[in-house]
Amino acid sequence: MAGIKTASGEYIDDSWELRVFVEDLGPEADPITLRVTGNLHIGGIMLQIVDKLKLQKDWSDHALWWEQKKLWLLKTNWSLDKYGILADAKLHFTPQHKPVILFLPNHCTVRVRANFAQPVFRTVCDLCRLLGAEQQTFRGMPAHFSDSAETEACYRMLSVSQTSLTPEQIVRMHRPVSLVEKTKINGRWLDSSRTLLQQEVKEHECLWLRFKYYSFFDLEPKYDAVRINQLYEQARWSVLLEETDCTEEEMVVFAALQYRINQLSLNATPVEQSSESGLDDLDKALANLEVKLEGSAPLPSTSPLCDSPAILFASSHFVCPSRPRKLTLKGYKQYWVTFKETTISYFKSPEDALGEPVQQLNLKGCEVVPDVNISGQKFCIKLLVPSPDGMSEIHLRCVDEQQYASWMAGCRLAAKGKTMADASYQAEKENILSFLKLQKTNPEMSLTAETEGTQWLVSPRYQKKFKPKQLTPRILEAYQNVSQHSLAEAKMKFIQAWQSLPDFGISYFVVREGKKKEEGRK
Repeated sequence: MAGIKTASGEYIDDSWELRVFVEDLGPEADPITLRVTGNLHIGGIMLQIVDKLKLQKDWSDHALWWEQKKLWLLKTNWSLDKYGILADAKLHFTPQHKPVILFLPNHCTVRVRANFAQPVFRTVCDLCRLLGAEQQTFRGMPAHFSDSAETEACYRMLSVSQTSLTPEQIVRMHRPVSLVEKTKINGRWLDSSRTLLQQEVKEHECLWLRFKYYSFFDLEPKYDAVRINQLYEQARWSVLLEETDCTEEEMVVFAALQYRINQLSLNATPVEQSSESGLDDLDKALANLEVKLEGSAPLPSTSPLCDSPAILFASSHFVCPSRPRKLTLKGYKQYWVTFKETTISYFKSPEDALGEPVQQLNLKGCEVVPDVNISGQKFCIKLLVPSPDGMSEIHLRCVDEQQYASWMAGCRLAAKGKTMADASYQAEKENILSFLKLQKTNPEMSLTAETEGTQWLVSPRYQKKFKPKQLTPRILEAYQNVSQHSLAEAKMKFIQAWQSLPDFGISYFVVREGKKKEEGRK
């Protein structure tokens, strides 16, 4: 509305001039001036601005920002009077979506367009949806990551753990050394009910995307590859940068889990991580059913070590179960042992194998503990089997690596209620053999060749306390207990161990009491 002029050029109505700064014209450009009245609605002002600019472009994302009041004028049907806007108001015609740099929990950065005109809570939800922290829909990943090789590489960066770290990089990173420093970290959280622009965030600024609350529900390894990986990375850096305290033993377990995750991440692809669909589960079930319908071979009277999907045999000189004898010189008693499905049976001799066994033990739910010494050619498996009288402790002694790997893989699967007919048996066996190779001749050299040392797996405090020669054997020993985990299982195990720490979920904030100096409080 232009207003009414007299012959002398003066306005006789209630119109007035409104200045609007257009961001697309650059920071040094002069504002455009509009003649308006108080009953003109915001949508009409935006139309006048576009008509004056005479630029052919998409203006649908633009809105008016009131600088003095720090307020977005998003209700286009409201009038200037209803908003309380007068001639001294400084308005900006600017896009609602602006580029920002997100610093992710895995210490990678991505450049994205964030909504500066809606509450931070909704903006974060939109960004998480964009990054793929949602259910995969196409080829094991969100559809918008399947457009090109570049977007697939971006999804891999989000969902697969980063392994290229050195101890020097960790030492150089900032670590909070006092409670006051920890309070400063918590003081930087943005208000989720206000917009980014209201909190003076500018475009191209770097924002940290972190899990703020410590309750994680509905984590589904099949679909939440990005969410679980980013949560694992936040937990890992919380431990490595000593934001969450842990004991020496806990740090060794964290290091072993990291080594397992990094080992699997080197060749992992996003599609492989989330490929376990309902059809895969059905195929496995049908495969197990097929083996059960076919039956198993009859037990031979004498047989060398046999590695078939259904049953394992060992002669009396190979595998020897016994209960530990502390008061005798002879620690083991030899038996003929068979392993079928999830049950171990042992007999006094091969000839007795067709009759009743001395004892049968179902390994479902048991604890499987490796007891290996490569240099001493000791390949033992300790089984803690639940029984009505308590835990039965059984020791299986194998003669070589191949036999140990076969029986160890079978025991681990049986503890989970799976048989050796399961599709994961061969991979489990190969994984055990590859781990044994790490311990051959020089375990420190073998691990160093693959991971360039073990110090980057622990926090700087323990880097200073232990030398690699001291750390490597302890990490290898702990690794034996987690080496059977899949990539998703290992990450979930790390997250659960992080949640069990005494300092987990505790945040510190600055409080002031009178004229006393600042101090950190929980």
